Amino acid sequence: MAFKFEKPASISRAVSVSKEVDAQIEKTEMIELSKIVFNEDNIFGKEDSDESIQELADNIKANGLIHNIAVRRLGDGRYKLISGERRVKAYRLLGKETIKANVLVINSWLDEFNALCDANTQTRNYTAQQRDMIISAIKEKLEEYSDNNPNEKVDVATIADLTAKRFAVTKSTAYKFVGIHNELIQPLKDLYFSNDISLDNASAFSSLPEAAQNKIAEMYAENAEDAKENAAKYAKSVKAVIDKDDKQLQKNKWAKAYAEKKAAEAEKNCDDKLKAKYEARLNEIAANEKAILDNQSKEINSIKIVAEPKSSKIQNPEDIVGECIERIRKAIAKISKTGICDDDVLEDMMRLLDKL
Repeated sequence: MAFKFEKPASISRAVSVSKEVDAQIEKTEMIELSKIVFNEDNIFGKEDSDESIQELADNIKANGLIHNIAVRRLGDGRYKLISGERRVKAYRLLGKETIKANVLVINSWLDEFNALCDANTQTRNYTAQQRDMIISAIKEKLEEYSDNNPNEKVDVATIADLTAKRFAVTKSTAYKFVGIHNELIQPLKDLYFSNDISLDNASAFSSLPEAAQNKIAEMYAENAEDAKENAAKYAKSVKAVIDKDDKQLQKNKWAKAYAEKKAAEAEKNCDDKLKAKYEARLNEIAANEKAILDNQSKEINSIKIVAEPKSSKIQNPEDIVGECIERIRKAIAKISKTGICDDDVLEDMMRLLDKL
């Protein structure tokens, strides 16, 4: 997976290892370029051309290496790269044999991935779309790790925690980023990426059912003047319907977890009667949840957003004329005070206004 990033002010674009990673440095030493292995989990790889690597090599030749690369030992004399892929390529282009590196203490794949993310997101500026792509890659890597390590599950909180650290944002903002990535439909994501929808609105929309999101997308597609306002009103109305049922659905969730646990215990103990009891309970819970969601869907479908009527004052021609006449009267009164116009003329103008 490759991403294109905005070019920072520094021509070398060298990224220093963060303080979180610095604390894990075992030592700094010169290592052989031939012993460096590129990291297959590097989700921050960029589509760098030969020209850009040459540009970096020229800069390093003139100014030296601004930041050390970061690696970890592989145990066979080789080193896996954590940060500095472009710098390594530039060094090889220059024909160098060694490079200065911070050797990190890494105890697990997850520690390595954390260090990799830290080292590659500290000084970059991302668009909303680039950030979403990185969250996608982080999520994919963590889920892959979780699949290979069943005792270490990855949930939304885990991804939000990593996202908050990676982009130096609050947990609340990180949850918004993750929610948008996981739940927002693509048409609305596209509007968010193009800044037609704010972060807060995109986050609010992402919590709504897909059918409601599709309706909001249609509102924006119509390109009406009041599309944003109507979409916000509609989202608020849908959220009110959802919130009304939230407590009962949460109770159902707890009841379902308890019944599943008891059914599993009954099956383990070969208690068919007790197992049948809790299976019946699970069916009852499922039916109750379906009824709630069906009714919720009907309520949401019945929501109508009616545009507010235009002010009758603006639509009424007589009011418009009356307002204009009053403005002229005030203007004449000001002119009269200045003494620059004949009073008889001003009086004639006032009489004409009275006739109007």
